[in-house]
Amino acid sequence: MVPHRLLILLLVTLFTQCRQLENTENNSRQKTKAENKPGTYWWWMGNAVDSANIDYNLEMMHHAGIGTVHVIPIYGVKGEEDKFLEYLSPEWANMLKYTSQKAGELGMEVDMTLGTGWCYGGSWVDDKYGIMGAEIETIENCKRKMILDLSRKSKHPIDTLLCVLADYGNGKRVELTRQVSNQKLTLPDSTSPATVYILRMQGPQRKVKRAAPGAEGPMLNPLSVHAFETYTKPFQKVFQGNAGKYISSIYHDSYEYYGASWSKKLFERFEAKRGYRLQEFLPELVDKGRTDLSKRVIADYRETVSGLHIEYIKAIKKWAEQNNTKFRDQAHGSPTNWLDTYAIADIPETESFGASIFKIPNLNRNEKYISPGNVPDMDVFKFASSAAHVTGKPLVSSETFTWLREHYRVALSQCKPELDKLFVSGINHVYFHGTAYSPKEAAWPGWLFYASTNFAPSNSQYNHLSAMSRYIENCQKILQSTKPDNEIVVYFPFQDILHNYNVQKDILLTINVHNQQEWLANSEFRKTLTELKNSGFGYDYISDMQLINSSTDGSVLKTSGNTYKTIIIPKCEYMPLNTIKFLEGLAESGVNIIFIEDLPETYSGYDKTKQSQVSFKEIKQKLQHLDFPNLKILNLNALSAQLTKRGNNRETLASYKLDFIRKKDENGYVYFIANLNSGTDINEYISIGTDSKDYIFYNPQTGEKGKAKIKKSGKDISVLMQLKQGQSLFLFANNKNEDIPNWKYTGLEKNRFSISGNWNLVFLKGGPDLPKPATISKLTSWTNLPDKMASYFSGMARYSMDFRFAGLNEENKYYIVFDKVKESVLIRLNGKEVITLFSHPFEADITRFLKNGENHLELEVVNLPANRIRYLDKQKVDWQKFYDINFVNINYKVFDASKWEPVESGLMGEISIVCYETE
Repeated sequence: MVPHRLLILLLVTLFTQCRQLENTENNSRQKTKAENKPGTYWWWMGNAVDSANIDYNLEMMHHAGIGTVHVIPIYGVKGEEDKFLEYLSPEWANMLKYTSQKAGELGMEVDMTLGTGWCYGGSWVDDKYGIMGAEIETIENCKRKMILDLSRKSKHPIDTLLCVLADYGNGKRVELTRQVSNQKLTLPDSTSPATVYILRMQGPQRKVKRAAPGAEGPMLNPLSVHAFETYTKPFQKVFQGNAGKYISSIYHDSYEYYGASWSKKLFERFEAKRGYRLQEFLPELVDKGRTDLSKRVIADYRETVSGLHIEYIKAIKKWAEQNNTKFRDQAHGSPTNWLDTYAIADIPETESFGASIFKIPNLNRNEKYISPGNVPDMDVFKFASSAAHVTGKPLVSSETFTWLREHYRVALSQCKPELDKLFVSGINHVYFHGTAYSPKEAAWPGWLFYASTNFAPSNSQYNHLSAMSRYIENCQKILQSTKPDNEIVVYFPFQDILHNYNVQKDILLTINVHNQQEWLANSEFRKTLTELKNSGFGYDYISDMQLINSSTDGSVLKTSGNTYKTIIIPKCEYMPLNTIKFLEGLAESGVNIIFIEDLPETYSGYDKTKQSQVSFKEIKQKLQHLDFPNLKILNLNALSAQLTKRGNNRETLASYKLDFIRKKDENGYVYFIANLNSGTDINEYISIGTDSKDYIFYNPQTGEKGKAKIKKSGKDISVLMQLKQGQSLFLFANNKNEDIPNWKYTGLEKNRFSISGNWNLVFLKGGPDLPKPATISKLTSWTNLPDKMASYFSGMARYSMDFRFAGLNEENKYYIVFDKVKESVLIRLNGKEVITLFSHPFEADITRFLKNGENHLELEVVNLPANRIRYLDKQKVDWQKFYDINFVNINYKVFDASKWEPVESGLMGEISIVCYETE
């Protein structure tokens, strides 16, 4: 029996220890910001949300390591109509505010699309503020005194005659708009016939796509600031001018305002910016680039549209500032220089759509279940990160995993290399795409969004999602707290796109992440980027506007967010006169400038005075014939040597086909390095381009940290790097010595012990039913078990075994190595959790957990949800019950998994303990 006083002392001590542990955990949470963790798009299906299920959804996402939920109201679920909340109604607003409160209690943040579905628009938008398109009708061989009937029936509520122009040839053009009366036009007396051009503005062109209940209506005109200002009035009722009280940032999705080619202010803005009247050049718009003049006029039109949209984006940014919140924006798809549009946002955001190609062994890439033609592109990602680096934005985000694979077939192992690809591209704030709000009581598979990788509790992979979330958090903490260190800035020749891209088909410019093969893949810009990447140089992109707004600091270019040693101008045809003038000034200031192959051929746009042509030619002659030692015109194959000569740090990591980004902080330099495409395991001393006192590795997946081995040869420093295919590491090149242990390198393999015997297999949770426990001696897919339901089971199962091990030597390292894991595995050895493996290579250091003699091994494995959805479709269960597009497969056809073969699940092949020497 414990004495009374001793019992009190024990209770006090236990209470104190618990309080200390709680305080330690609280301090740890305080150190981690919500933005360090991954976010997720959170679709509110029909806004059929309630407080109890908001609690459930948020708590599940918090447990999975998600830090931010991005609310997007969307179409609803059939049969749930009585629960729909009208968008922006008091009931809806209360649910949003409740979400904000609950998220705050969990240390999470809430973002919100300023609208529903996409793009901006809604039921309260008047037709006159909707998307306006333009149509030019041509009537040939119109003779004098001819009467033209310009009346017609239109499918659009608004169909406004803007301009009528008669072209008589030989430069004679007459605008006849004011001569139109009652939709009739009598052509003036003339000796020659005319071609008449009739320009009309029509709209609204489109309605909001995938709108939520109460928000069905015209899509907003993205070329009108006034339209946006009118649009936001209902939001004032919800937020009372302080959206930041409830949401961290508002969001604008990628540009999908298709057909938005006009606004009431376009003629006025065109004349003010371009110096001539577009009304007089309708034939050049119709000519679609067949002449030099046509190309220039179309480019000026496109430039004007770009300017109008940039003003629209600035208006959104202004609204966010006035409402004490931030602005997240996807610029891609817009008719602008993306760099300028991304730069307006507080958080520029790119998009990872489709599946990348990686040279990682056993990484499944079945083309049958991959979106055709959609391969995420690092050079596309870098438009967002470059805008952030050039303008000093601390966060740059990504819509991540959109259509990564077919529904129910995405493994975490396929996600991890996509994350690394984003990180090396400069992205530091990923959002999963995504999670549909689904009530706890909803039958499996719950409520679903048609185009996402489903990061929801109904997905069996959710059981191990927290492991990937921790990896993301560990990476993003470092990437967000460091500054860019790209020394080279590459000019983006946007004018070449304005003048040349797709002018034969459409005067409106549309470039996006899905058609980069057309506008980027074979461009001179891409060739320059590829040469820089292969040579190991870090670089950002810069626009005309950003370049002109920069300054010099000695011989370097200084922007608001970074400094650059060298400017590279890829081979290009067109350049604005102001840009080449500015480059001339930079050359005179001593800034390093490299033109690839030649100076630009000509000025951009059309100048009636011809003065631009004269000035451009004079500047070119000056740059070509005066002696600017810091200015070079050279072939692409000579670029690398010239950059090295001019003091740009080249990283030989690229020679090993390692992907990386180099950043910096107050202690020195920080590298994130990923082995995605080398095709081999790396075990080499690799020269590092920065001179530091200490080199420290950090593994964001395991948390291990240690001093790297180095070799010095004169000024050259090489670091011993071990990086298996699929792995990633941070390397800290510090300017001060740190007292930490050495990095534990793996030496030669000494021996290999195969874990064999009888495995006890127990199915823990999942469905449609739990298969019976089994004892197996050979590891094969559990879909091959005699129990028929095992071929349909998706969820978690535990493999366990007792085995004897002898010869343990503390001088060696011991790894558990798996032949095949479908799809992730949590390892427990002798009652202690080792790690959750969710990506390649599937192996883990178990040195601290292994012992001589008897060992008890438990392996909790999670498979894909594919087999379970296959079962539902075979049983003809009606689970696809969503409005609008309902639920489609990756090719936007009817989704049907009933004919799928069973997907391999569980552990297969050998599981070994490998003994390595330590170095």
